Amino acid sequence: MSIMKNVNCFMGSADDAKKMSITDFYKNQEIFITGGSGFIGKALIEKLLRSFPDFNKIFILLRPKKDKTADERLQELLDDIIFQRARDEQPESFKKIHAIAGDCSELGLSISSVDLKRIEDVTIIFHSAANVRFDNPFKDSVFVNLRGTHELLKIAEAMTKLKAFIHVSTLYSNLDQPHIYEKMFPSSVDWRTTIKLAEKLDSKMLDILFKKYSSNHPNTYTFAKSLSEHIVNDYRNKLPIIVYRVGMVINSVEEPLPGWLDNLNGPSGLLLVGSLGLLRVAYGNEDTKLNMIPCDATVHGLIISAYAVASTTTFARKLSESVVVLNSCTSKEYLVSFHDVFKDGRELAAKNPSEKMVWIPDGYITNCFFWYFLWFLIGQFSIAILIDTILRLKKGKPFLVKLQRRIFFSNTVLVKFMSTAWMPENDKYKTLSALITDEDKNKLNLRQDFRCDRNYMERSLHVHGYDLLKHAKEELTRFLTKNDVKTILFVPYAKMAHDKYTETIRKALNPWGYEVEGIHVKENASDAIRSAEAIFIGGGNTFLLLKTLYDLNLIEVIRETVLNKGTPYIGSSAGTNVATRSIHTTNDMPIACPPKFDALKLVPFNINPHYLEADVNSQHKGETRDERLNEFLEYQKRPVLGLREGTALVIYGDKVELIGDRKAKLFKPNYDPVEFNPPCDLSFLLKET
Repeated sequence: MSIMKNVNCFMGSADDAKKMSITDFYKNQEIFITGGSGFIGKALIEKLLRSFPDFNKIFILLRPKKDKTADERLQELLDDIIFQRARDEQPESFKKIHAIAGDCSELGLSISSVDLKRIEDVTIIFHSAANVRFDNPFKDSVFVNLRGTHELLKIAEAMTKLKAFIHVSTLYSNLDQPHIYEKMFPSSVDWRTTIKLAEKLDSKMLDILFKKYSSNHPNTYTFAKSLSEHIVNDYRNKLPIIVYRVGMVINSVEEPLPGWLDNLNGPSGLLLVGSLGLLRVAYGNEDTKLNMIPCDATVHGLIISAYAVASTTTFARKLSESVVVLNSCTSKEYLVSFHDVFKDGRELAAKNPSEKMVWIPDGYITNCFFWYFLWFLIGQFSIAILIDTILRLKKGKPFLVKLQRRIFFSNTVLVKFMSTAWMPENDKYKTLSALITDEDKNKLNLRQDFRCDRNYMERSLHVHGYDLLKHAKEELTRFLTKNDVKTILFVPYAKMAHDKYTETIRKALNPWGYEVEGIHVKENASDAIRSAEAIFIGGGNTFLLLKTLYDLNLIEVIRETVLNKGTPYIGSSAGTNVATRSIHTTNDMPIACPPKFDALKLVPFNINPHYLEADVNSQHKGETRDERLNEFLEYQKRPVLGLREGTALVIYGDKVELIGDRKAKLFKPNYDPVEFNPPCDLSFLLKET
């Protein structure tokens, strides 16, 4: 009975599909996501939080690490810059996301009985967890990518309300097939036997066995993912499930941030190091067409596919047929050759050089390993040794030899993908676009006409992880130079990972010529404030920040040091909030409770950072930002300046200047809001009460 119930749910009704938008479908759903800390997983979570906020709950499987619990890892994950827009637009949705402690390499995913009870009403599963390292030991890859999938499927069988299980695989799970159709391919080995071997044999023996056992797979990742598809196929009549294969996932086009990239795996990593002049020769076939797909297109397809499985007859099949497979990839007419990508990347890097560039970008592609290895030794490795030697003599930290080893390894493991002309089919995947209703068109886009051209590459080339603060470099350096600042005291209390946050800021500002010290490592925080050349309070959670400042008795110390001594102050996001009279106009959730909302009062008015107008096409029924700020005016009777992204206030004495490339919006009691175009003088705000 349970099997027939699941299958009926899977097939759905075409009439129901016509009545329900994808936005409506996600209302009240309980969603379980594995791989949430990975590239695709992060983007998926951000998209659901921001564009489909009416879900009931989202559970993220996270492995506790070192001294961090799953809950602490979730908070650290959500502190990432990519979630800022979601936090600004849909702050309430963050209250509905929860961590589930577990490990995909363990039996039962190591999920406790208490947590199993919490997820029993899950309706949608996105299984994107995978160990994607190509050099991973065979045992580890089997445990995570193969056995982990089986363990999750067994857990899913107990979820009586499950509507869709999306298993994320790779387009290259069947590398011996020149035509990659949207269907299952036979396997020469059995997945059950493979798991038993991994459980019984030691790691070294398995690695020796791999080459003969793996059916010519070049790495343990693609082999394990291939077998995982067969596990899913065996469950096709027990669960509403599909296989969702993805191509080479590269920088996003627009979401969560334009050009966003979470890692340096794959072709994006090679292009980035090439733009820094660190890749002088590439190993591959220059005529090979690379099947690259933007991260946001892949994520949008995942969201639609769950809707398709649960709500439509799009993927209806007979019980005797194999599991439905979708190839999330670029159509052949839009593919670009390795030669064109390499050439465009080299030219764009020379035209718009990065501050981190080591050599002028140049080089070529060869499919001959001998010539590749020879030129690598002469043109890259030997120069890296020379520069590292100079760095050692100057007491610097050598890094190029280690980096060149990584580049060599990456290129050699990717050569199969850079030199083979596979012909993928994606007709079923393209049908997902027909399910996007008018209501959903402003939220979902499969980018079926995407081409990795010069315009896309120009936006993406230097955006890996986002160059923090780069947009404000000119004004920050002018401000700091004017005040003769060489060392900045950074206050990381808006986030919980103080060391990591400080190191992020240090890496951003060191290349500009500034030293960064974290206040959290100082023996006496008050003395550190009084002796600082400049104070920089970073963004994060405003409530946590203010509470910590009160706990350490730093409120009056900072105020006195900035206003009376004249020490330069920089505030970003939460650091802007606490610089004002109070934090009443923050967008953050109250995850901590400061003793009061009064802040540093460096200015006599309030600011709403990341100010955003309501989306006229949004189905959100809650209060808009304007409505919330007007409520504040009614009660507090003092002005609020809405600062949009890309704007800033620069204050010298009694002069206030608005700078940036977007307007600011001033809210005052008993007056209509007024827009101000930068650059303009807002000094009158210092006289407002």
